[in-house]
Order: sequence, then C-alpha cells, then structure tokens
Amino acid sequence: MEQLKAADIKVIHKCTSVRHSLKAEKIGCDAVSVDGFECGGHPGEDDIPNGILLPRAAEELKIPFVASGGMANARSLVSALAFGADGVNMGTRFIATKEAPVHDNVKQRLVEASELETSLVMRPLRNTERVLNNSAVDKIKEIESNHRGDDPNSLLEEIRPLVAGSERVLRDGGALWVIGSYHNILRLGTSVQNLGFWILNDIIWHKTNPMPNFRGTRFTNAHETLLWCTTSRKAKYNFNYQNLKELNEGKQMRSDWHIPICAGKERLRESNNQRSHPTQKPEALLYRILLASSQKGDLILDPFLGSGTTAVMAKKLQRNFIGFEQDQNYIKLAKKRLKQTKVLEDEVVTMTKSRKDLPKVPFGELVEQGIIPPGAVLTDKKEKFKATVAIDGSLKIKDISGSIHQVGAKVQGLPSCNGWDFWHVKDKSSSKLLDNIRGDYRNKKIN
Repeated sequence: MEQLKAADIKVIHKCTSVRHSLKAEKIGCDAVSVDGFECGGHPGEDDIPNGILLPRAAEELKIPFVASGGMANARSLVSALAFGADGVNMGTRFIATKEAPVHDNVKQRLVEASELETSLVMRPLRNTERVLNNSAVDKIKEIESNHRGDDPNSLLEEIRPLVAGSERVLRDGGALWVIGSYHNILRLGTSVQNLGFWILNDIIWHKTNPMPNFRGTRFTNAHETLLWCTTSRKAKYNFNYQNLKELNEGKQMRSDWHIPICAGKERLRESNNQRSHPTQKPEALLYRILLASSQKGDLILDPFLGSGTTAVMAKKLQRNFIGFEQDQNYIKLAKKRLKQTKVLEDEVVTMTKSRKDLPKVPFGELVEQGIIPPGAVLTDKKEKFKATVAIDGSLKIKDISGSIHQVGAKVQGLPSCNGWDFWHVKDKSSSKLLDNIRGDYRNKKIN
C-alpha cells in the first residue's frame, strides 16, 4: 500500500461484507466496491443482498463506496444512491454494449437471460462463483451434488477442467497441442496434467538448421518439445496413423520430427530485413500436426496466433480456424498471408481412411470367398517361413497352428505380430502382401 500511495495511485478494493470494507478502510484504501449477493463472479460467502448490505456499509464507512451486483441502468443508480452509495459499478452490462470486443452471440445471450439463469458453483470449496448457466455449469453442479467426502482437493480435481474452460472449448476426444522449449515445457506439462488432460505423446521437433549459440556459453538449442494431448485417458481421439505412415514412405511416423526452422522465402521479414516475428513456426510443422490429429472441416483454435502459420495451414488443408492475437502488427501479417493462401482441392485434401475406420474383413472371409483358397501357401517377405492355409482360415507350419497373427508371432519369437503386414501370397511371378489383397477385396466389396 505504501508503494501505491507513493506513486499517487488510488486504490479501490472489492468487498462482499461490511467487515471486509472496514478492513480495507483501515489499511488505507481510498474507496471500496461493495458487492452484494447478486453480483456475477465472486459474491463472497455471507449471501447478503444489496438491499441490506449497502445501507449497512453507509452506516459504517467513512470512505466513499460504490454499489456492485445487479447494477444495469439508471434505476439501479438511483436505488444505490438511496441506499447510501456514492455510485455504481457495472460489469456485465458493459459486455453487452456495441463497443465491447465480445462475440455477438455472447451479448445476445446476456440480453435474453432472465433473473433465473445464473447459478452458484464451487460453494463446497468456499470459493463461490455466480455464473451464467451453460452445459459446463450443469456438469459442475452435478459433480458437486454427487461428491462424497470431506476432501476439497478431490472435488477440485474433478471440476478443474470445467471451471478452467477447457471442457467448453475442446470437444471430448479433441486434440490439444502444446509446444515449448526448456524455458517452459516442464511447467506446461504439469499444468496440462493438472487440468485433467491426457498426454498421448511428447514429440521432439529436431531443428535441422538451428540458430547457433553465439556466446558459446551453452549447448545450441536444437530442439523444442511438443505435447500431444486429449481430453481424458478414456477419450476416443483422432489419429491419422495410416496417413502419417504414407507421409513417411510406408514407415510408422516416429516421435522425433526432423524439420528445419523458417528460412529463405518462408521467413517473413521487414523492409530492413529484420524478422517480422521472432518465433515464426515452419509451415511443415503445422502441416504435420494438422494431418496427424484433424479431419477436413474440423475447427482449429490457436489462442496465440502470432504470424498466422496455424491459420494458413488450416485454410490450405480445408480446416476451419479461429485465432487470437493481441499484437496488431502480427494480425496484419496473418491476414496478408491468409489472403495469399490457396485452398487445396477436395480430391487432394481427402485422406485415405485408416484401417480402424474401414469395414472389417476377417481373414476367414478371404478364405470363404476363394480369394486365398484353402491349401494356399503364405510366406514372409524373405520367404524364410512358409505356412499353409487350413479350411477354417488358420495357418499351419510344422507343429505350429493358429491365426495369421498368432503364427506370425510364434515363428519370429515375438509376443505379437500383425499378420496382415507380415504374410505374403506368392504366385509364379510375384509376391503380394496380405493387407494389399484385403484392400483390393474391400474396395470391390464397397463399390
């Protein structure tokens, strides 16, 4: 308080009770905002409405005070003055004004709301909030009503993702990507898990052309870490495994990505050749992220849009996008890039469905249909093992028998094996992978 007073700063403290108001007066506050039980946000724990609280504050306080909570128009001001206040504090009312930088849907929701459309949440934690009703609030109230026990921490862990807003923004099974360097990624990982998200992978972005450490005092920072997360451990998330495998020349995509930082024509620069944005991400990085965890038409949100790389790649790949950025210069950069970005054609953007999304075709069906008849011989790629197909679709090789997966695992001495990717059907001139045979059969069946 001494520092604030020395800088000639006026201090107005929010209080939800007379005793708190008197304490604020005692420590030197210039004024207080007295918030009755009606207020949005934190109304305190005493549940005293303004009709009682304001006259009591007028009786006790010597410093000026304004009335807060339910104040919306001239009638509110007149009543507050009659109760002894020196003015009013309006919050929610200003959100609904034309000048407020808030979406029109939110403004309309506030205007249309009746006096019955707010709820009190987090009361068991003695951190009560008055909030506008929505689906997240309904879930919080349900959790609170069903909560058993005296441990407030367990309740807090249950409702934390809801009160933090993540449940409202990210659909169940949606993807959350976080990127950072050693400065922040460990703290970010902790926060992500504390909010109830489930980390699916940590991915190393290996920068093939990192900026050198000119001082020579530390290792060159040649990588950043990405955390790929979803809403919970049990969530059914989207992972375009097969498409990433195609991108990686038929091999499983690993969690170490070798991608150069922005350079050459991709790096945005000012007229004096200075970088337009200090941490502009390469388009290839966002390309891979979106390809991995989204589908055409999905909505992508980037709360730190910067120079707009996320939006650019989302537009190019036919994803919808929303971006937030407070720096006007970066906004101009992003808009310019978006204007120059061309949307790829449907036939280019439409991806091959992953195996799990395709109709199931058991190996026995191929045997029944005569695609791979009983008695056919299956081999591995190097023709080291040869197995015979039985009439029930099982494989037999010497004293080993079982499914295409079981036999493939046993002959290799492995705990498991994907038989579709291991076994081949060999004819006189060529050898064809079992999975490709299944794919041809499935396509004919679908079409």
